[in-house]
Amino acid sequence: SRIPFVRGLAAVAVAAVSLTHGNAFAISLEEAYQAALQKDPTYRAAVYGNEAGQENRILGRSYLLPTLSGSYRADDTKSDVTIGRNKSHREYVSKSANISLRQAIFSLEAVARYRQGKQQALASEAMLDVARQELIVRVVSAYVEAIFADDQLGLAKAQRDMLAEQQQVNDRLYKAGEGTVTDRLETQAKLDLAEARLLELQDVRRAAMVTLSGIVGEEVTSLDHLRED
Repeated sequence: SRIPFVRGLAAVAVAAVSLTHGNAFAISLEEAYQAALQKDPTYRAAVYGNEAGQENRILGRSYLLPTLSGSYRADDTKSDVTIGRNKSHREYVSKSANISLRQAIFSLEAVARYRQGKQQALASEAMLDVARQELIVRVVSAYVEAIFADDQLGLAKAQRDMLAEQQQVNDRLYKAGEGTVTDRLETQAKLDLAEARLLELQDVRRAAMVTLSGIVGEEVTSLDHLRED
């Protein structure tokens, strides 16, 4: 079975990226993966498909088992018989029952169907393993992209705040006669670009959170971030 390998891959992925500090209000990568196992629609479809595929193993085995059949019949016969002046009424019930058990000593078709059922079940398991590995990749990718968008947004806010503070300094210097209009205009232009960049990154972060929320099946608003080390 490839399931232990897949679980190992999940553990490696979680250990590699979940170098995060604890945050009681933030979802961790491991929590996101566990939630996705239960709620991601694509993976759940693969789970149900595997459950249905395992029935092929049972169906294939049934062709090797004996066939038991039975039948029962009851006939109720009524008749009026006239012989000369004598009339009689006759009624009788006839019953029959039959049970048969058949077992093929050797059947190439039954063996072939049995093997086919096993292979169909194994194929379903393999498809589930692939779906689980794809889920790991999708969760890790969405989580990392969301963290990156979050960090980029934080950086943009810091740059905006720095430029806003610089603009205040330029205003004070200008009023004191030590600054120039050019300095104020240049800083204002940079501040406007920073505001536009901030709005853009807010949309990027929102989209990343929506993507991650769709995979884990619940709204994600906060993440565990990477530690400083």
